[in-house]
Amino acid sequence: MKQWDQIYNPRTEQTQVAEPELYRALLLLAGIDYTQEHLIPHMRTPYTDNPVYCQPALMVMTEWGLLKVGWRKSVINIEWKSSNYPDILIEPPQSYITHGEGYIHCYGYGQALDALQKLTLQFERHVYYDSLAEPKKSEKIARLKASEADEKQHKDAYELDQARKLVAEADTKLADQVVDGQLKKLAGVPNSTEEA
Repeated sequence: MKQWDQIYNPRTEQTQVAEPELYRALLLLAGIDYTQEHLIPHMRTPYTDNPVYCQPALMVMTEWGLLKVGWRKSVINIEWKSSNYPDILIEPPQSYITHGEGYIHCYGYGQALDALQKLTLQFERHVYYDSLAEPKKSEKIARLKASEADEKQHKDAYELDQARKLVAEADTKLADQVVDGQLKKLAGVPNSTEEA
């Protein structure tokens, strides 16, 4: 049994399921799959003797990035500030619930489940719209390779054209030298190579 699987509540004198297990259940019910999890110790000094508020938070790595669930004073704090979409804003069920970009506070597990389900929908919408906005990687790679091939072809054609120009210029210079040499011979002007 893990350290946080069960806790003893002195008020009820009963052993109950620890909060990380309940967080995992909330994530499962909300349809959130995760690959890694990490327990974060409670960093605040508890203002109550209730051990529920002193338990660690659960941080998980989802396909959308990091998601944190844990008690913060008397509310369940859900944070996604370190996710790929930190600017998502969830509409709370009641107006008195604190919320903002990247977090929401919930008074109880029912509200936490509702918030996680809304968050899942928002994440999936963002992923869907991002997939529409950006072509798939394979298409991007194919276009990049095609553009690189076109660029190389254009570069090769330019270099070939430059080489043809150089050859034409060299031919012209050579032809000019030959004609100049023959004209000088006809005119009786000694050639500079013959003098040496």
